[in-house]
Amino acid sequence: MSNDAPNEKEQLQAEARSLGIDVNDEWDVPVLKRKITMARNDNDGKAGAPKDSGLVSMILKRNYVPMGKFEIVGHHRKEVTEKNASGQIIVKSPAEFVTGEMAPPPMPGVGFERKVWAGTTIKLPVEEARRARDLGIAERGFDD
Repeated sequence: MSNDAPNEKEQLQAEARSLGIDVNDEWDVPVLKRKITMARNDNDGKAGAPKDSGLVSMILKRNYVPMGKFEIVGHHRKEVTEKNASGQIIVKSPAEFVTGEMAPPPMPGVGFERKVWAGTTIKLPVEEARRARDLGIAERGFDD
């Protein structure tokens, strides 16, 4: 059985590459199967569960790497204030919703491609959004 596992992994890696997935050698068999199923759903909508073409707006509570397609809606930028010499608080930059940008990383030089930072509003496919909500990664965001 130990000989079958590497063969299965190699076969799944080859199939994933043929579907256009950038394969990481550290992925195990269940991850490869999930990526392949999601790629098939994106390509033809026939494999796996029925494909939901709609995207759902979600606000990330934690950093997240989306599995399939997604859209970045934006993030809420906090108000920047400063106290002057007389003790008055001056608003340097008002709080606003920045459309089309993801929230900035907590510190420079961290993260990797496709990683979306907590606080960002993104649109995910229905099934992935449901899974993210159930795992406590995101909560439902409402479009205004």
